[in-house]
Amino acid sequence: DRKYSVIQCTGYLKSWAPAKMGLDEPEEGDGDSCNLSCLVAVGRLQPSITTSHHLLSPTSGRRPNIRPIQFISRHAMDGKFLFVDQRATLVLGFLPQELIGTSMYEYYQHEDIPHLAKSHKTVLQSPQKTTTQVYRFRSKEGCYIRLQSEWKSFRNPWTKDVEYLVAKNSLVLKILAPPLPRVGNY
Repeated sequence: DRKYSVIQCTGYLKSWAPAKMGLDEPEEGDGDSCNLSCLVAVGRLQPSITTSHHLLSPTSGRRPNIRPIQFISRHAMDGKFLFVDQRATLVLGFLPQELIGTSMYEYYQHEDIPHLAKSHKTVLQSPQKTTTQVYRFRSKEGCYIRLQSEWKSFRNPWTKDVEYLVAKNSLVLKILAPPLPRVGNY
């Protein structure tokens, strides 16, 4: 049975023209065909959600030294997604482009909004990082994922105005049951 791991690679292509080696080669075209390219990249192992969920589960007796699954997001001051790291898809099921332009508040469990709004206000008023309480974020499947975020505001160095928020979001625990529909005003 083969097992595979996801590796996130970040890099760029480096191009250069090779030095002539003294060979009598006829020049063809404009010479662009002899340019060489090389991929310069760094790979980072991405733990799988099922492994991380098992490791973070209270029934797991031991905890190997593995980082929790994290993703980065950037938000406008009102909470709208401006950027979402591709690792969010592993955790939330949404593609980055599905979240961009929507408000983070659309995905929060209703009961968690008051303490998240307080953390949001705090990070807008302070240059310090703010760590949220654990909260529930609705995934694309409709179930809620437990996350904890570290928020930091980015201030324009010249105007000192807050331009956006950066959030480092960590998976804490996946809740498998979708929310129950509310009936009446009970």
